[in-house]
Amino acid sequence: MNLIYSCIFFNEEYIELLDLLLKSFAIFGNCDENTKYLIICDPKFETKIYQIFLSLKINCSIWSINLSTMFEACYSRLKIFEYSDINKYDKILYLDCDILITNNLSNIFDLNIEEKLYVLNEGYTNGPHDYWGSDFWKANQNPKTSAFTTCVLLFSNNITIKSLFSRILSHIYTHLENNSKIPGCCDQPFIVYNTIKDNLYDNKKLMNYVVNSPWYNSFTGQTISHFPSKVGAFHSKINIMRMYLNYMFHVTYNENINMNHICNSDFCFFDPNCTNNKMLLNFSLNNTIKSVENSYWKATDSSLIMIELNKCELLIKFNTDFSYFIALRNIDFSIFYGIKM
Repeated sequence: MNLIYSCIFFNEEYIELLDLLLKSFAIFGNCDENTKYLIICDPKFETKIYQIFLSLKINCSIWSINLSTMFEACYSRLKIFEYSDINKYDKILYLDCDILITNNLSNIFDLNIEEKLYVLNEGYTNGPHDYWGSDFWKANQNPKTSAFTTCVLLFSNNITIKSLFSRILSHIYTHLENNSKIPGCCDQPFIVYNTIKDNLYDNKKLMNYVVNSPWYNSFTGQTISHFPSKVGAFHSKINIMRMYLNYMFHVTYNENINMNHICNSDFCFFDPNCTNNKMLLNFSLNNTIKSVENSYWKATDSSLIMIELNKCELLIKFNTDFSYFIALRNIDFSIFYGIKM
């Protein structure tokens, strides 16, 4: 079993980031029942997050924790081994909320990994910022090596990583007890310093699968796209994520995909927020939609298509037996549904 988890506390606006992340997960992630998504969150966010999971029909769990400070919220991800069901999972993937899934997550989970933390290369241990633990090295002991961002953490469930996380937490607690200044990048310097000091990291293996600050028109099949900005800068994050997700409606189509398994079948397409808004969709072999004038469709893979419908574009993701789909609309990222008649 695989576990994906993200954390969200204090800033309720971040639920909008999480909403986009989970929608991209549902459309592009291609995860089955062997992968569960866990959200660690403030108890007062639990209902809204559950509604997102329910609307997307994602295999999910919520673990709510009462925290008192923003810094504590940041390092809550290090408490994952305290999760009651953690021993059910073999591989674990942590994702920041300012992320979009842009390809099949099996690309990540099928990687052969050792007892290390797999991360994305970024920065250096000797600065120029304190983001990568430069303040923690003793004089003349800094290895001056390439470091990493903590936006994505991939690891197997083993005692080596569990002990590493415990040591990082102990470092944080000692730092707080000494009334030392909290770094501007919160817990990342602690993670980077301890992981590199103990030589328990690989910051190369994810380079073909994870991209930091992607440019438009630059998608080449990456699985995870991260949109960093200043910690807590919600508006800059949500705007760029919306723009990039809209861009993803157009980048992955394959004319050679055989979609005969959906052609000439009738689907009832409906808006869950409007009981009268229903229409019949019938996908033809010539990439038109017989039942709707001036509409068309094209395929990304055997379970994902994009359609133009009523002057809007929608990504349609079918379930495994093609009896049901969810659809994501480009203009506002609303969710719609379809059921085979």
